[in-house]
Amino acid sequence: MIAIDLDQEVCWSSPVIDINPPGSGVAFSVDLAWTGFDNDAFDYINVKYSVDGGAFSTVPNQVGGGIGTIQYTAGLENNGSTTVSVSGISGSTLQIQVCGDFNANLETMSIDNVSVPSAQGLACAQEINVKQAAANISDGGSYNYGNVNLGANSSKVFTIENLGDVTLNLTGAAPNYVVKGGANSGDFTITQPVTNTINGGNSTTFTVQFTPGGVGARSCTLSIANNDSNENPYDITLTGTGTCPAITFTGTPTSTCSGTSNGQIAVSGVSGGTGPYMYSKDNGANYQAGATFAGLAANTYQVVVKDANGCTSGATPVLVDAFTPPPCNVTGADFVCSNSAGNLYTAPVGMSAYNWSISGDGSIQGLTTGQSVTVTSGNFINNYTVSVTVTDANGCTSSCSKQSFIYLQKPTADITANPDPVCLGAILDLSIAAAASSTVAWTGEGIVNPNGNPSTTAQPTTSGSLTYTVLVTTDYGCSNTGMVNVTVEDCDIDFSGKIAWENDDVSGVKDATVNLTGSASGSDVTDVNGEFSIMTSVSSGSFTLKPVKNTNKLNGVTTADASAIQQHVAAILPITDPYKLVCADVNKSNSVSSLDASIIVQAVLGNPAALSQIKTSWRFVPSVTHCRIRPGVSPNSARTRRSPRARPTRILSV
Repeated sequence: MIAIDLDQEVCWSSPVIDINPPGSGVAFSVDLAWTGFDNDAFDYINVKYSVDGGAFSTVPNQVGGGIGTIQYTAGLENNGSTTVSVSGISGSTLQIQVCGDFNANLETMSIDNVSVPSAQGLACAQEINVKQAAANISDGGSYNYGNVNLGANSSKVFTIENLGDVTLNLTGAAPNYVVKGGANSGDFTITQPVTNTINGGNSTTFTVQFTPGGVGARSCTLSIANNDSNENPYDITLTGTGTCPAITFTGTPTSTCSGTSNGQIAVSGVSGGTGPYMYSKDNGANYQAGATFAGLAANTYQVVVKDANGCTSGATPVLVDAFTPPPCNVTGADFVCSNSAGNLYTAPVGMSAYNWSISGDGSIQGLTTGQSVTVTSGNFINNYTVSVTVTDANGCTSSCSKQSFIYLQKPTADITANPDPVCLGAILDLSIAAAASSTVAWTGEGIVNPNGNPSTTAQPTTSGSLTYTVLVTTDYGCSNTGMVNVTVEDCDIDFSGKIAWENDDVSGVKDATVNLTGSASGSDVTDVNGEFSIMTSVSSGSFTLKPVKNTNKLNGVTTADASAIQQHVAAILPITDPYKLVCADVNKSNSVSSLDASIIVQAVLGNPAALSQIKTSWRFVPSVTHCRIRPGVSPNSARTRRSPRARPTRILSV
């Protein structure tokens, strides 16, 4: 046979050759020739053979050093011929195969003189054989699946071979070419062969799945009708053993309160067996469908799980423990003040619920379901008992109580406020009648001394109704709170005062103009007493008062004033009166110098230029601040009506 320019793999296969009995071994040879082979993976000739219908084996490289029987690893356009021989073959049948492949370079190959010297001739007739994996199962033989858990299965693939060279036909009614029977045939499920025609040397498969329907030995028979004259039908017995699987689970207990039956056991994580499951807490004596056992007292329970096939787990002991009752104690005062509120009683922290009650001469104020309660006590020389029931996170309860005696007197805390109403920014006097040993705590807007006993003052900074309170605590710990509401009014601001001479600080300066600027404006001229008054219509703000008088600059000024200045500058007779020093600075240079004396001399001589250098003839210097304030206004308030008493000094006599 000659093959030219194949461009794909092409195989020649011999008939199945009978080599039985093999003797000391069978040999075969094949003559091969080729042209144009190059060192390409697609240029090769492979000689293969199969014994007893098994897989084909490739003869190792004979020429060229490549992978195939004939294959080159170097060079182009390789030509040649050889005889490939194989010996030492043992078996019943032999089949030879020659495959070649080359690319598009006009390569050729030829096959000639295929020789099997020890052959008995061509195999004939059909020959059925069944095996599982590599193990043959003879006609009338058996196959054992071993142990398979109930609820599980095991599948096995069986191969039907035709060891002859004539077509083997499965003759059963399609598609059931393999027929089952026997006592437990229902435990075995067949997936039929896809074909009933098996050519010589070929095979087909079918699958049988074993799913045990009960515990113990299980079996069925397989019958394969075919056209093999001496093995029709081909019978096989299948066996297996159904076993109970290991069933595991987790039993999680919930403890119960001591003396009650609130415990539980929850079964979870069941593994193994077939659902639905049944559950027992008494070692299998009784079962229930639910996985939770409720209403249990403290005890050890033997839990068993049973599956749908009746398989059971081992008994697992599960302990339902008893919770320790929650701690319960009430903390609070042993002795309380008469008719006092806010007496605190507290139970242990961290409980999920509290339930308080009281008996005797007292009452609970507010909720009775918190960790603490406050009690208002009754009359002197009485008592009351506070009780609580606590419930913890486990639902367990405890009860406890505490008795308190009303043996202490409550102090008075009535507040007197004066004046009321009060002007915004004024001083408010607050007082109480309290024992000197009492502790006092005042609160409210503008309180000056929070601990004043028996009085304090306040300076309101906002208008409207303000509340002032005081907490009075006796040396026995009893306390009482007083409260008063005070009305704060917005009052208009006015300014008044007096300007007096510095030499006697009494005589008034007449006809000085006082100007008001800032948040309000206005002016007034002082009367014979040096007094002035300026009214505004505002109740707050920032203001400036400035007195002005500038008439007859040289009235009373002589050269003696210039001489006094010269003696001061020369440190012969220093001027120590601060007001005279102000007047001596005639040009307002903020220093007294010879220039000031020169200006006075020139002005007295009638020099108008010198006279113009003498600044305001009236100088006003702040004296000690005197304030005229309407009732209720503090001298330190931003709203104080200030009237600085000025000390005017004229340049009359330094």
